[in-house]
Formats: sequence, C-alpha cells, structure tokens
Amino acid sequence: MRLLSLRAVNANVYSVHLPDGSHVGNLKRISSIWKFKAVGYAADGSVLPGGGPLTDSHNTVFDTPDVGDVNAKLGASSTMTTFHSQPLPDALVAFSNPVCGDMLASAKAAGDVDKRHFHD
Repeated sequence: MRLLSLRAVNANVYSVHLPDGSHVGNLKRISSIWKFKAVGYAADGSVLPGGGPLTDSHNTVFDTPDVGDVNAKLGASSTMTTFHSQPLPDALVAFSNPVCGDMLASAKAAGDVDKRHFHD
C-alpha cells in the first residue's frame, strides 16, 4: 500500500498527500533538482512552511517526481503515525487547481461539502 500520493500542480510542482488527502508538502523543481518542501497547517489554517508530519524530511532531494521514490524516502517517517491531519485550506485548493476551486465554490454554495476536509 502506498502511503503518499502526488498531484500535479504544474510542470515544476507536485503536491504530496497522505491517504486521507491531507496536504503534507510539495515536490518542487529548483533548477534541475527536485526537492521536497514540507508543509504543515496551524489550527487557524495558516501555512507552516517546513512544518507538518514530514518536517524531518524537508529538503529531501529526488531525481524525478516518482511516487515510488517519494514513498521509499518519505513514507516510512515515524512522525507520520502521530500526525493529526489538518484540512487543506480552500485558498490552496483554488490556487493549485482553478477548476477544482470553482467546483468547490459551487459545492459550498449548494451546501454539498464535507466539512471535515474544507473550512472557511
């Protein structure tokens, strides 16, 4: 079973997620090197760069954004077992994928949003 998944944001960024969809960081291409940038969220939803459950893996280098390699290097982190997931802020959802942001806004207007994953 894969613990982490990747979602393409653009040609130079992939977001990294736990099985429940919680955002825990990004793989960013910096020049010709891919680096993992850990991300955490405070209780108020503000972003904590370098924080979160994979903070000890911040700046891990990868050859490519390969999900198998990401799981091999990051998936065995002991800090993951004690992580209490925070929802992905709506602003980040809209920023990372404008279509999903529009769909989220429509779903919120219709009252059809799972509040465990999204907040105002």
